[in-house]
Amino acid sequence: MRKLNFLLGALGGIFGGLLLTNKKLRKDLRTAEDPSEAAKILGKELHRGGKEMAKEAKLWLESEKTQKGIKKWKHYLGKQWQGISHEAEHIAASAAKSAKHKAEDAYEKARETIERKMH
Repeated sequence: MRKLNFLLGALGGIFGGLLLTNKKLRKDLRTAEDPSEAAKILGKELHRGGKEMAKEAKLWLESEKTQKGIKKWKHYLGKQWQGISHEAEHIAASAAKSAKHKAEDAYEKARETIERKMH
């Protein structure tokens, strides 16, 4: 339900922004003869605005500053992953060593118990 509320809010914001900033759209909507024509006008405007937004997003993503930031994040995440991997290996080795000692102790106790029972 939250996603639907968010989507409706975002669409409302988009329509509000379009109506506030686009004089031609307001004029076209006023002169629309019926709701279906108004819907077509809004759809056309949203399509045009979506294309512009996609073009701007692409330019932003391809910009030198953004690519530099992405490179920094990849480097940072790579370092973090190495640290986590090293820590996980250390934990696994420690657990294996501890398990080996516990198994040896359990074997010795079982052997002693059997020997006591046999004598």
